[in-house]
Amino acid sequence: MIVYYLVRDLGHIYLRLFRGFGVENADVIPAAGPVIICPNHAHWFDPVIVAAACPRRPITFMAKSELFRSPMMNWLYRSLWAFPVRRGQIDRAALRTCFERLGQGHALGLFPEGARSRTGELRQPEPGAATIALRTGATVIPVGIRGNLGGQVKVAWGRPLDPADFGGASRGRGRQGVQALSNEIMRSIAELCGRPAPAPLVLAADRVSGRQEAQE
Repeated sequence: MIVYYLVRDLGHIYLRLFRGFGVENADVIPAAGPVIICPNHAHWFDPVIVAAACPRRPITFMAKSELFRSPMMNWLYRSLWAFPVRRGQIDRAALRTCFERLGQGHALGLFPEGARSRTGELRQPEPGAATIALRTGATVIPVGIRGNLGGQVKVAWGRPLDPADFGGASRGRGRQGVQALSNEIMRSIAELCGRPAPAPLVLAADRVSGRQEAQE
């Protein structure tokens, strides 16, 4: 964790000195217990920005597997407490890591859009973050990052979302719960970062059932 804290603190100094860094509503972050942190994503530096805005506890981020290909980068990202996910498929190893780290009471960082938005406009959410929250019962905190593509950087923490309000782990409400929570996460992020909300997520039944089977 030494590398994580070093990069987080150096990032915070850089942001304060050169990017007018500001953080709003950080008091909503619980000091302990499982929580899923869901920011918008427009720049590779976003994980450092979010970590710098969360001094009270470290965040373990899921990152695309391509970043871990070389031995040096694999060491670096794992030292930053990140773990890989193979995008475009159900990655059972990544899901197990999510469940393990939440089960240990850690803060898990997931970008609900699934990939960077090159323009900064919000993308339609992927179902992963909501599915994991509903499965584990972990509180979700939406985060809005403004200025990550240039200018002053501001981070606003949103109202925590309780997955129990969206059906919890009930299979009978699985698809509806994942859709509702995914769309509420993005609606909150849009409000926090001052951008239009993306088109709502609409799931086919097999996408949710497949993810549930992968988690067994």
